[in-house]
Amino acid sequence: MQGADFVFRSFPDVEREYDFGFHHIFLNLPASTSFIGGPYLTEEEALEAAKKNNWIGDYNVFLDGIEPFLYNGKWYFMKAYQTATIKPLTENNISVTVQVMLDYNAVTKKMISSKARTSGKKFSSWEVKEQEGREAAEALFTFLAQKFSAEDSYVSNWILGNEVNSYTAWHYKGSMTENEFYDSYEMTFHSFYSAIKSVNRKARV
Repeated sequence: MQGADFVFRSFPDVEREYDFGFHHIFLNLPASTSFIGGPYLTEEEALEAAKKNNWIGDYNVFLDGIEPFLYNGKWYFMKAYQTATIKPLTENNISVTVQVMLDYNAVTKKMISSKARTSGKKFSSWEVKEQEGREAAEALFTFLAQKFSAEDSYVSNWILGNEVNSYTAWHYKGSMTENEFYDSYEMTFHSFYSAIKSVNRKARV
């Protein structure tokens, strides 16, 4: 795509060879690609979970890019495999926008609203009332902000979800009322904004 100003990609396409004939790229980031497990209340509990799930190898070396992450006194496991995409873009002065989406799996479902916690939906609404789910989302946002505010792996612009007014397609809300959905998004966006800005004040959210 020679000479373009803007191009769209999805993170599963990490093996693609870019020709860098563009200046700005938009990347989707499903939560399940970065949020691997947690919370665990102690380091010992986290280490035991890592061994049980084969996230850790000999000499307590973490495997497959997984790493422990401490947030508000609780341990999580995260993965920043998107670095393989973002780092070469940064090196070539490509402006990166990342859109964080909430997809469903056995681990991320805690972050989905209890009124919308149903498998088979492409993307769902965020949990704001249950502490475990809310804090897990905050931990994810903080981890991503820290990883992608580095000079060699930098995200300039962050977006939470897609087309908020089209929640049927992009933010499954289950039995939430419309007002409950918008309140949920507003509260989650505040957490998202605060997490990004606490690490990188120059980022646009």
